[in-house]
Amino acid sequence: YTDTDQTITINVHQCAGFEIEDITKLLANTDLEMEMKRKIGYALGRAVDVNLATLPQSFSQTIGTLGVELTYDNLVRAWQYLADAGINLTDQCTWFFSPAAIAGFLKQEIFISQLYQGDNARAVQTAKVGQVLGAPVMQTNLTRAPSAGQSESWLTFKQGTALIMAQEPKIVTEYIAKALANVVVGHQVYGYSEIDRYAETAGNVTATDTWSVLLKTIA
Repeated sequence: YTDTDQTITINVHQCAGFEIEDITKLLANTDLEMEMKRKIGYALGRAVDVNLATLPQSFSQTIGTLGVELTYDNLVRAWQYLADAGINLTDQCTWFFSPAAIAGFLKQEIFISQLYQGDNARAVQTAKVGQVLGAPVMQTNLTRAPSAGQSESWLTFKQGTALIMAQEPKIVTEYIAKALANVVVGHQVYGYSEIDRYAETAGNVTATDTWSVLLKTIA
């Protein structure tokens, strides 16, 4: 018996920074340096999200059709993929949908009718879908668009992907006398990958990506 080797390469080094002159700090009505430091934090965090959102395109389990709204049957099939792998959607699983995919759900009775949603039927008022088959729904604009009108949403278990932060965002500050300015740079180092797992089948010795599902839909 030999385990399937998996390698996560630490090969991403990202930076975000700014230069602020003393005269600007002096005359500004707000603490611009602090505000820009917050922007660095957002930029670096967003950069990680952008990279992680490229992983679903490689998922081997797929449902739906590009350019076509998802149906409830599609979602049940995605649920079955994870159930077959021994995963309960109530246990750290999450759906990630494009705004267009959410809009498609808001036109389906099963998501907006009190007959199905009971006292929690607020989708019409809030334009939000809270949970589907036990897993929370996240709306994101980072879904990949293979072509116009197409997008790739996904469902994943928490351990279906991996992010290794070799260095959390670190702030470095330097004063440049010639420019009478502070230069502030934040940078981070990490690697990320899809993770293969062993299915709950007797004698299975091949790890595959059974903990994630790609959902092809509209953009």
